[in-house]
Amino acid sequence: MSAVAGHRGIETTTAALIALLQEAVPGSGLPAVRCAAYRAADLTAPMGDGISLYLHHVGLETTRTRPPAAGGAGSAAAEIELHYLLTAWSPQTARQQRLLGWAVGALLATPVLTTERLNGEEEVFAADEQVTLTWETLSIEQLAAIWQVAPMSRQPSGSFVARFQLG
Repeated sequence: MSAVAGHRGIETTTAALIALLQEAVPGSGLPAVRCAAYRAADLTAPMGDGISLYLHHVGLETTRTRPPAAGGAGSAAAEIELHYLLTAWSPQTARQQRLLGWAVGALLATPVLTTERLNGEEEVFAADEQVTLTWETLSIEQLAAIWQVAPMSRQPSGSFVARFQLG
């Protein structure tokens, strides 16, 4: 496996997730859905209507070992875990819930981001690399810690992890 994702993998994964949601809007029956990547500061003054994706935690799993290359020694492989909070924003409760349901469905329909989806104009992920999406349940304490940055903006949300090998 020729890993090239490296330091650009995080930014590329986030962009691919936003693009995936934007591409799913026309078939949703929802008019004008805005999808955006958020920083913690954005949660204090969120959009009025749309979907945000907030990368709230990055983990690293280094216990795996890559098989040795022909004639070489094995090397430690690192899997990066990107923990995202998916949040729907709307002044109307019904629309907010519909947006959240739609966004969860759009991501569930694509549990693996292939190289074609990840790479734009430049190659960040190698042809044999992919990003897998897994939904996770956060405890009340974990959610409270995330929303501490914007307690007045707390909204219904879903959480998932995107994983890939770090080159």
